[in-house]
Amino acid sequence: MEIKRIAFFNYFHNGDIFLSKPYVKHIAESLPQFSFSYAHSNGSKIIKDIGIDYQELNSSYFPESAEYFINGDTLLINTHVGKYFSYIEDAECNWITTHKVYEKINKNIFDAIGVKIKIKDIKDYVYETDYSCYDIPSNLSLDYENTVMISNGNVMSGQSNLQSMDNIIHYLVNVFPEKKFILTHESSIQSNNILYTKDLIQTNGSDLNEISYIADKHCKYIIGRQSGPFIFMNTSSILNNKNKKIFSLRYNRNCDFLYQIKVDSEYFSILDKDINYVFDIIEKNLRD
Repeated sequence: MEIKRIAFFNYFHNGDIFLSKPYVKHIAESLPQFSFSYAHSNGSKIIKDIGIDYQELNSSYFPESAEYFINGDTLLINTHVGKYFSYIEDAECNWITTHKVYEKINKNIFDAIGVKIKIKDIKDYVYETDYSCYDIPSNLSLDYENTVMISNGNVMSGQSNLQSMDNIIHYLVNVFPEKKFILTHESSIQSNNILYTKDLIQTNGSDLNEISYIADKHCKYIIGRQSGPFIFMNTSSILNNKNKKIFSLRYNRNCDFLYQIKVDSEYFSILDKDINYVFDIIEKNLRD
């Protein structure tokens, strides 16, 4: 049977979907003769800006163990990078590994349908979110130069030694009372200079792209581990803004999203085993 439709699927988390967005979008744009959908369990909203239909993730239809699978007139493609680690030396959840994964996915597409997709240079896949697709907060009274976004939610895939950001938050809000700290998740810490994204954003469903917008337009400083909100803030306009300072906390040398990739912002990739070392770097650069 002739293939007429391509369905991407992913059984993992928000950050995994963000990493896939520029590549999935490029594949769809390269193959306009096919219809496309994307199945995952993180809600339809986060992929609204790539122009691909959302599909419910059904384990009986999407075989988690397969890289790709043909079902009738549909080619199903697994986008979870971990599925392809065995092909890649020094594989980790970072941009370089993701790029190599899509070289393999594009080969699988060629093997399945005989159409070759030319993969672009890695830096051409720095994603730029189309914020017009989302519920952008307006009339925010924030001082860009003195506003810090902290992604303090759970890290689902274990890419940080820090189980909680509370020590960092408690330290910073006391050392820098003149700055506003926007947290992506509730904290037990009480301070007049703490705000929450949920109080700034009015939307239904996921607010990850809206958080990214606030970080882009209203925050000079961004701090986080490799969790969904922090990964969604790795857009081109944020990463390549020379007036931003970004602090990425990680547990080993290559699990950082931007591992070995240079951008225009001041991007600090910090091993987080020594909390005092983390404090020192962030404090010094919030003072500069």
